[in-house]
Amino acid sequence: FPSHDMRRGPIIDGDAIRSIFKHTDYSKSGRIKNLYRISDISIYMANFNDIVFVSAVFPYESSRAYLNTNYEHVYWFYLTYNGIRGREGFHAQDFEMPEKSQSNIVKINTSENESIVTAQKICSFYRQISNPA
Repeated sequence: FPSHDMRRGPIIDGDAIRSIFKHTDYSKSGRIKNLYRISDISIYMANFNDIVFVSAVFPYESSRAYLNTNYEHVYWFYLTYNGIRGREGFHAQDFEMPEKSQSNIVKINTSENESIVTAQKICSFYRQISNPA
């Protein structure tokens, strides 16, 4: 797994992938198709980088399972927010909550933290897994 001399990894943004492929289908099947595409790109990029950051909402267990099954080192950051952000029309109404018992999921309520604190928590988690005691 990642070495101590980690290179900076690419960031794959779900909205950018959606716009590149001109994918505007927000149905369940359309979302899953886009998430499989994001997963495949991420797995490919992991061949050349110590870490790949993916910024995308994975609302369905099947899409999370697809990535978990096809790549061994997946860690999920489940970010929640209690307020209104103006993008609620794009939310998946049938979001399937991740199981609490999964050890590769870190939950962070971003309503309670400024962006820098959330980023620090994610970096702290990465340092823990990349430098096991």
